[in-house]
Amino acid sequence: MNIKTQNIYGIELKETENGFTFASNTCRLNFNKNGTLDNLQIGGLSLKNKQGTNPVALTTGGHYRSTIDPVGKNKNWASLTGEDMKQEAPDATLENVRLVRTMLTVELHLTLNCGKVEIEDIFALKQGEKGFTRRIIITNRTDTNLTLRSLSLTLPSVPEGTDARPVGGFKPAIIETGKGTIAAWFDPRYDADQIDGNLTYTTRVESDLAEGDSVSAPGYTLSLVNGDRYEAAGYVRDRLEEKGLRARNTNREKLTTLTCYEAEIGPLRLSETKCHHRYDHPSELAADLERIRSLGFNTLEMMPSFLFPCYTVYDLMNPDIQHGAGESIKSVIDRAHELGMNVILDILMHGCIDTEIADWDRERYISRRYYWPEWQKKIPELFGEERAKVNPLREEHPDWFIFENKNDIFKGYTWTFDHAAPGFIDWFARAMEKSVAEWKVDGFRFDAPTWQSGVNSRENLPYSGQASVNYGHCETLRAARERVEKVRPDVIFIVEGPYYEYADSCDMAYSYDQYYSLKNIYDGRQTARGVQEYLRLRSDIFPHGAMWLNFADNHDTYNNGVVEDALYAVERFGYGFAKAMLFVSVFSEGALQAFAGFEERGNMGALAKELIAERVKYAAILRRPAEYDHFASDENVLVMRRRAEKAPSAGEYPKYTTLDAIANFSDKETIFTLDGREMKLGAYGCALVHDGEIVYRV
Repeated sequence: MNIKTQNIYGIELKETENGFTFASNTCRLNFNKNGTLDNLQIGGLSLKNKQGTNPVALTTGGHYRSTIDPVGKNKNWASLTGEDMKQEAPDATLENVRLVRTMLTVELHLTLNCGKVEIEDIFALKQGEKGFTRRIIITNRTDTNLTLRSLSLTLPSVPEGTDARPVGGFKPAIIETGKGTIAAWFDPRYDADQIDGNLTYTTRVESDLAEGDSVSAPGYTLSLVNGDRYEAAGYVRDRLEEKGLRARNTNREKLTTLTCYEAEIGPLRLSETKCHHRYDHPSELAADLERIRSLGFNTLEMMPSFLFPCYTVYDLMNPDIQHGAGESIKSVIDRAHELGMNVILDILMHGCIDTEIADWDRERYISRRYYWPEWQKKIPELFGEERAKVNPLREEHPDWFIFENKNDIFKGYTWTFDHAAPGFIDWFARAMEKSVAEWKVDGFRFDAPTWQSGVNSRENLPYSGQASVNYGHCETLRAARERVEKVRPDVIFIVEGPYYEYADSCDMAYSYDQYYSLKNIYDGRQTARGVQEYLRLRSDIFPHGAMWLNFADNHDTYNNGVVEDALYAVERFGYGFAKAMLFVSVFSEGALQAFAGFEERGNMGALAKELIAERVKYAAILRRPAEYDHFASDENVLVMRRRAEKAPSAGEYPKYTTLDAIANFSDKETIFTLDGREMKLGAYGCALVHDGEIVYRV
């Protein structure tokens, strides 16, 4: 195909001996004659395709099925997995080339014939920017229906010998090359995408395309940033904030002082010998709140009640059933408010239960085997035999559920909700509104929204099945926030999940990454300095003001997944390490969480009370974002710094007041320097340093 030379805004399309180029003054894309990208230059960095790589790969056909063993007993929870799907790497033929100008960019539209599909591959360049944006439109070229699962596009790779790994495991890829840092990203709220260290971009499409039908994939942006990974991370953050992905940053004064005590009504039984059992009735929890408050906790997080309904939904419109084992929880809420405490409810989004699913669970699972008989008994007691077998939600609203095939709702251990279903979104938002308006709760903790989700295979679904995996969770929490804020503007939303996807709906996310990074120190897989470097990168890549729920203990760390060993941090790591871990959690950015009963192991209750008192004392400066770029000379020491501008007065220097939270994760006394000043901390010792002076040591 002949390529006509064109120049728009100084960006040129030009034919070459081996194909053609599309170039600005800072980025040159070189294409083969068939329209596939061969190599590119951004600034001083050159990327070239590796021999044998496939520029285009498709996954089509097949179906999804449950991973459950339909005959034997299962320990791990069911999920959906693809089966009989076909993967192919079609040859590409260039059929059309055109340029399209926008207000600020020039787009190159390439039409590629790739066998079953036609791909419109669209690259956008802007003068002065070292990089490009790419998006894709895919059309079914066959004369029959085509089920398109995913599309992969391989970019030219970084030079051999480059440590081309996405830094920190973040969804945006940050890749240091020695000639600048590559930043590749997309909008995580909507895009079920990934970019790996080899710069292969994969997008989940999950669309049934009739002959001639098209589907668009939102694509990604790739830039070369002059600087290290931290500067590249900040660059990505700023671009995503321009797209609206900002931290809410409302009511920060309240949120950064939250200290949450997580508890449940009833026995959380894990095995014949291991059980977390604190309260049998809401009145018992209400009576214990004064003691909990005396430890320094100002927020009660109420998990669902056990053994029923456990981590499931029977009726979200009734918190007494969900959290009080059928008894009123209003006495708990009223007493908490008398003591100046908040109450947040732990909300389940995975799916609903009835006796039919309880019967199935009892047949299929070893895990949580103590709960199924209780469900079989309790559901008919509460709702009568007629309503017990089939949950009314399943009967009246089948379109609110994920189907593993055209006929059957997916059974995880519940009937799995589809968070992309408009009816479900509205019902969920109204349920949260009712809890705030009628039960007077102060907020919510949303349990792992994406867990148990999968591609919805229901027939005649009015949206892509992929929306059920990613987009639906974001939309559900946005709708709930919008509705509840009209009743309670300062409502608390905490999500157990990644931050970016929920930045515009939730105040903070779980800091699992920090917990497991600290655990890596204990296991010998990471140093304290390595953890600090990770936290620095995290603070740079997430929105300004992002906040986290930090912990040494919660019910998940206590359960330890399907291991179910029922250990608090002090039992798992020993007192010294658990002390340092709790210290870091107390003084990290955001809120603190602890699991009921932790205070009775070792000296952890007295320690927590002491640390929380220090947290209250320095509450004003702890509202400031944490800084992680001041490193101790010893790799076993972790430093978190806060800075606040001093009140203006004549001749006062320095201008800022500082508070350093310092933890030694070595089991030996450690002497180190920080900002040129020598310090000494004992084994697992921790200290607060205010304007260069140690004001607290433990």
